[in-house]
Amino acid sequence: PKAHAAGQKKVDVRIRLRPIPGAPAFEVADGRLVEKRDGAGEDWGFRSVFGPEAETTEVYEQCGLAQKVRDVLEGGDQTVLCYGQTAAGK
Repeated sequence: PKAHAAGQKKVDVRIRLRPIPGAPAFEVADGRLVEKRDGAGEDWGFRSVFGPEAETTEVYEQCGLAQKVRDVLEGGDQTVLCYGQTAAGK
């Protein structure tokens, strides 16, 4: 199997946000996900955050999934985990 290149990150977390009726409102900006709750809220940072307007092809391209598939075909190890509600666009 291919070894990881020196300095290469082994975990790369990205998020695609879809609106959920009745759930807290979120704002997406510059790789940050901010929950809006009565003037306060939580703030999380990710390598990239895709908002509700993001197309599946945009997510696929920006996450480098084609390269990950090529790496696997050349003997490398990759894991891509997509988590979410059924039919949510994973």
